[in-house]
Amino acid sequence: MPVKSGEVLGHGSRAIRAISHPMRNAIQCILYNRMASPKEMGEELDEDVSNISYHVKKLEKNRTVEPVKEEGRRGAVEHFYRAVIPPFHDDAKWAALPKATREGISVVTFQGIVAEGTCALDEGTFDARKDRHLSRVSMQLDERGCREALECQAALLERLERIKAESAVRLQADGKRGFTFLAAMIGVEMPRGRSLADSGT
Repeated sequence: MPVKSGEVLGHGSRAIRAISHPMRNAIQCILYNRMASPKEMGEELDEDVSNISYHVKKLEKNRTVEPVKEEGRRGAVEHFYRAVIPPFHDDAKWAALPKATREGISVVTFQGIVAEGTCALDEGTFDARKDRHLSRVSMQLDERGCREALECQAALLERLERIKAESAVRLQADGKRGFTFLAAMIGVEMPRGRSLADSGT
């Protein structure tokens, strides 16, 4: 469901608590990669479909997943869901959005990062590769430094999009499926006194 102007999905802490349940993390992870029904997810997770449906409804209420279609199954209706993927905005369009809308999109995007990262940790793929990358850089910046840091991230995003497109061409030519790779970036101002950099650690 698209985020409407002026509509807030919830404060960050409340939104993260909404997917803190292990089963909801697992469901979120599946739906970020493909469309699926509670029945299909129940079979994959070896969990009762009624329990899956309960958690899907909780995620739907929090607007992190959305219904996509319905299919008839022997007199019953099977509902299919997918994760809510926020629309991509260029810098000018993003700046023009109301703050409440930006916050809503940020919550959904961050939930996706947490859900997929947690899934990789749970399934053991997070550190399966010796060349995996994980870093955290907390900096004290002035306005110029902040702009330069964000420009650096934007340039990296453009390169990642090219890598994604070129890899898709090679996979199609080779008839291979490949594997899902998560690359996430965050560039935000922290509250004063709340960063590890402020505590000297």
